[in-house]
Amino acid sequence: MEITSVKRALEVLLLLARQKEVRVADVTERLGVNKSTSSRLLATLAEMGFASVDPLTRRYTLGTAAADVGLAFLRQNDIRETLRPFLEELFRRTNETVLLVAEIQGEAVCIDKVEPEHTLRTHAVIGERVPMHCGSAAKALLAFYPSERVEEIVHEKGLPRLAPNTISDPEVLKQKLQEIRERGYSQSVEEYNLGAAGVGAPIFNYTGAPVAAISVGGPKARLTAERMVELAIAVKDVAARASSRLGYRATRAAVTNE
Repeated sequence: MEITSVKRALEVLLLLARQKEVRVADVTERLGVNKSTSSRLLATLAEMGFASVDPLTRRYTLGTAAADVGLAFLRQNDIRETLRPFLEELFRRTNETVLLVAEIQGEAVCIDKVEPEHTLRTHAVIGERVPMHCGSAAKALLAFYPSERVEEIVHEKGLPRLAPNTISDPEVLKQKLQEIRERGYSQSVEEYNLGAAGVGAPIFNYTGAPVAAISVGGPKARLTAERMVELAIAVKDVAARASSRLGYRATRAAVTNE
C-alpha cells in the first residue's frame, strides 16, 4: 500500500512538472482514483514543498522543493559543465542564441543556453520540453537514434502541429531525418515557434551514441539562407569538437537508422 502511495505521489509530481497548473480533477482523471485521494496527494506534496496551491483558484503548481531537486539533477549532470565552453564558443562565433538539448522521456529538454543581448532574439527556458520532431536541436538528436527508438517516440508522443512548418507526417519526418544524417546537421524554420529559425547538430559520446545536440537560432528575418549556411558550418564544427571532448572518434560508427 505504501509503495502504491509513493508511486501515485510521484505520478502527480510528474504531472505538475508537465503542466502549468493542475486541479484535483486533473489528478483524479489521470490516476483513475477518487477525488479525496487526489486531494490528499496534492495536499501532501504542498505540505512537503513540492507543490504550491492558489487559495482562490485551488490550482496547484510546482513548489520550491521540486526546483531544488531539478537543480540538483542539473548540477550532477556533468555533461553541462563539460560542454559549456563549446556553447560559449558557438555564441562568440554567431552572436545568436545557443542551446544544449538532451532527450528525457521522449522529449527534447533544454539543459543549458547562452543568449545574446539583442532585443530581437529567440528565447529559451532551461528545462523547457520540446517534441522531438520539431526544432533544429531536437531533430538533430532524433536523426541519429535507432529506428526502433524513433518509432517508439513517434508512437508515444505523436506528431502534433505546433507552428506553420511542423512536420506532422511520419513519412516526411523519416525523409527529413535521413537528410539530416547525410549532411550532419538539421535546419528548422517556424517548426516550433512562429518567426524562429535555427540550425542544430548532434553530439556523440565515446560509444558513438548521440547524447545531446547543440543549436544556434534567432529570428527568421535575420537568419537568411546565406546566414543559415554560415551557422551550419559553425554548428557542425563545434559539435564535432564537443563530441571529441566526450571521447567520440569519427572512425566509430554513430548510432543511425540504418
